Amino acid sequence: MHLPSTIRATVSPTILTKVGRLFNGTVDDVLAELLQNARRAGASQVEVATLDLAGQSVLAIGDNGRGIDDPSALLRLGQSEWADAIAVSEDPAGMGFFSLAGQRVEVRSFSAASGAGWRITIEPDAWQSGAAIAVEPFDITAGTEILIDTPEAWDDRIAAAVAEAARFYPVAVGFNGQPQAREDWLAKAVYVEEWNGSRIGVFRDSPRGRDSRSINFHGLTVACRLSEVSEVGRGGAWRALVDIGDTPGLQLVLPARKEVVQTAGLEETRIACRRAIYRAIAREPRHRLAFAEWEQARGLGVELAAATPYLFGWQAPSNDSSMAGLMGEAVSDVPMIVMPDLSPDIGQSAGRALRQGKPLGARLVFEESAFEGYGWYDALPVIEDISFLVDVDGEHHRYSEAEQFTGPGRSGPVDAISCEVTVPKLSGSPLQFPADLLITDPNGFSQLDEIAVLFTDPTSIAVDDLVDLLEAAVFSDSDDSDADSYQTQQADFRRDARDFARRLLCGDDEALLEKIREAVDRYAASSIPEGRRIVITLTAGSTEVMFDDPPASATSAAA
Repeated sequence: MHLPSTIRATVSPTILTKVGRLFNGTVDDVLAELLQNARRAGASQVEVATLDLAGQSVLAIGDNGRGIDDPSALLRLGQSEWADAIAVSEDPAGMGFFSLAGQRVEVRSFSAASGAGWRITIEPDAWQSGAAIAVEPFDITAGTEILIDTPEAWDDRIAAAVAEAARFYPVAVGFNGQPQAREDWLAKAVYVEEWNGSRIGVFRDSPRGRDSRSINFHGLTVACRLSEVSEVGRGGAWRALVDIGDTPGLQLVLPARKEVVQTAGLEETRIACRRAIYRAIAREPRHRLAFAEWEQARGLGVELAAATPYLFGWQAPSNDSSMAGLMGEAVSDVPMIVMPDLSPDIGQSAGRALRQGKPLGARLVFEESAFEGYGWYDALPVIEDISFLVDVDGEHHRYSEAEQFTGPGRSGPVDAISCEVTVPKLSGSPLQFPADLLITDPNGFSQLDEIAVLFTDPTSIAVDDLVDLLEAAVFSDSDDSDADSYQTQQADFRRDARDFARRLLCGDDEALLEKIREAVDRYAASSIPEGRRIVITLTAGSTEVMFDDPPASATSAAA
């Protein structure tokens, strides 16, 4: 055998034996294809009906279009007979009729070229066998009618499929005599513009819930990732949908047209969608676009004002994952200082020391790196570092995000604590403020017995305040399968934290007494009869409980 000197692409005749696999055989596919053909034929009305013909369920689809001149065109796989204008704008491939492959189908149509009507009947095996199919005269004066013996699998789906096919279809559709609801694909868009023969609609948030379909091809809706733009600190996003008109650069994957071909035309469409989104945003009184998005809009010819100059009030970070991402109220029109990311122990201690930024003379706000580049954001003072300085027994220790703490590893009093804040735009040297408390959890163990709470004056710290600080800085729930519920874990931690705080601030004796009071209040106090008194005597290893007054019945008898 000699190797050929040239080769060329060909289509094997055996492809006809596989036409039944081009489509999945659902009524949805069939309706989508036949309705597209009716529209291309110039139909202004399509009627769909379910019939019973001699005991056989039949789906009938009729239109008032131009009809079909050449019956053989229906069965020439891959050859389109549409006019040049349609061939260029829509890329019909001559495959849609083969969505019926394997079904018994009768077609009736009018041939304007011949001035006569005709009919063919295709048996199920004729689709692949290549057998001759008779063309018979038929009394029809306009349009096309297609009658399909319906498979049992279609029975429960036909009505819904017709409604779905008609929803965004540009031609009126009736089903069993009832007009089907139609909707503009871009209904409720906040902004619509014409582009390259199609329409682009911009929506705020998702236009159809979780529906990923973004392109409407004359009623056939397709999922495709188009442009999406989010604003900083705002939920939802701006999204664009495309209603295809006459845009040859947008092509759908054949034969079923359920996805978009990745072409230069699609990339151009995505750019156009992004530009349309920026134009929609430009119509708004304000926006919160990241600086990179703002620059991109300018590059696409859309001039926007700077993002609205507000930031969210800083809140000390919590170790509890369920509290992550919580922000304070929006802050604007007042002096602001940007806080860096801090670990929960340093953050909670700094929050107590700085008390909403009052010592610094400005509101503390969360940093937002997405705004870097805007003049208003770049001009804000930024805290570059927060450290705690601890004096104890004549030694000085520093604790920060970058420095491991070398001070006391156990909770207790120290001589002095100060919070040191570095803000280059406010001062050439670090600013220092007195602090009365520091929680250190340098290893992030999230356990009360692994942290150290240092303080200067126990009388300046309320037990409840320390419990709240410990919960925020240390507590983290477990999601292990054998762990209790979040609420139970949280309640247990707060109980242990309260005992820890009392022992630390009030001493062991007061902590023990309060623990006993809580236990009695929780489990026994509500059971004591009104007007009675009980005395409890506790010693190591024994408990005595007795009433300290006579019962009410004895008092009454003595009287």
